[in-house]
Amino acid sequence: MRLFKYSIALLCLSFLTGCAVGNQYDYQQADVSLPIKGTDKVSLGVIDNRSYVINGDKSANFIGLQRGGFGNPFEVTTSSGKPLTEDMSDVLERSLVQSGFQVNKLYFSSPDTSMVANVIKNNGQQKNIILTVSEWKTDVMMNIALIYDLELQVKDQEGREIASASARSTGKEKISGAGFQGQNSRVAVSAFETKVSRLFNNPAIVKALKD
Repeated sequence: MRLFKYSIALLCLSFLTGCAVGNQYDYQQADVSLPIKGTDKVSLGVIDNRSYVINGDKSANFIGLQRGGFGNPFEVTTSSGKPLTEDMSDVLERSLVQSGFQVNKLYFSSPDTSMVANVIKNNGQQKNIILTVSEWKTDVMMNIALIYDLELQVKDQEGREIASASARSTGKEKISGAGFQGQNSRVAVSAFETKVSRLFNNPAIVKALKD
C-alpha cells in the first residue's frame, strides 16, 4: 500500500513538473480600458527597467516562473516571443487608437533618463506616454502570485514630466489559484489590464491627456 501511494505521489509530481515546463502567456490578448477619448497625436513608449533583464540574467521575453512539484522553478515567456515591453506597447497602442488618438511609438535601448529624454526630443510629440516596467512577473505553483512595479508618466516634448502615477506590490500579491497554462495566462493578462487601467484612471494622468 505504501509503495502504491509513493508511486501515485511520484506520478503527480512528474505531471506537475511536466505542466511547468515551457509555459507561455499571451499578453497580446490584453484589452486595456482607457477613461479618455481624444484625437491628438501622442507618442507611446514602454521601458524595460527590470534589473535581471538589464544585467542579462533573464531574456526580455521573460515574464515569470512556473514551479514544478518540488517547487523547482521553470521560466515562463511571452507567447509572441517578443520582449514583454513590446507586447505591452502593442496593447497600449491598440487601446489608444481605439480611443481616437494617433499614436507614434517610441523605442528605448536603455532606461537611462537622459537617453529617454533625447528620444522624446528627437521623435516625440507634444504629449508622450511612457510606461516604465521596473518589475512584472508571476510566480505560480498552487496559487498565482504577482510581483510588479509600474510607473506611468506623461511627458512634454522636452521630456519633462507633466503627470505620473505608479503602482507596486509589497512582496508577492496573490491574485488567483493556479490552473493549467491557458487559465494562468488569462489571469496574468487580466491583472495587467487592471493594473494599467488604474494608472490611466489616475486624475493627474487623465488631466494631462485631456488638456
